[in-house]
Amino acid sequence: FAKETVKVTSLDQAAEEAVLKAKEEGARLLVVGMPRNMDGSLGPRAEKTWRFIALLQSKCELPVETVDERLTTMAAHTLLHEAGIKKGRSKGVVDALAAKLILESFMKRYKRE
Repeated sequence: FAKETVKVTSLDQAAEEAVLKAKEEGARLLVVGMPRNMDGSLGPRAEKTWRFIALLQSKCELPVETVDERLTTMAAHTLLHEAGIKKGRSKGVVDALAAKLILESFMKRYKRE
């Protein structure tokens, strides 16, 4: 399960924190959720995600992989509801669970390749 979510005020700070965590954990690559529309096209937040990826790449040499993040937040809410955790309880918990689902999706894809 994701360890924690980090509150940041800018994309640059988010990239710095992600690189720091990756180094602390000995990561060999970074996985970033890519916002897509239901038809699979890139969503309106994709441009911001590409800027974030560019910042990550400017701060470290780890490869960056993207994963379709469609419905991960909804799935996280569903899992928390099924576990008896009230909706709106903690955005950080939802975000951490959605991040876990994104990483699991990447790992499943990686195993198939």
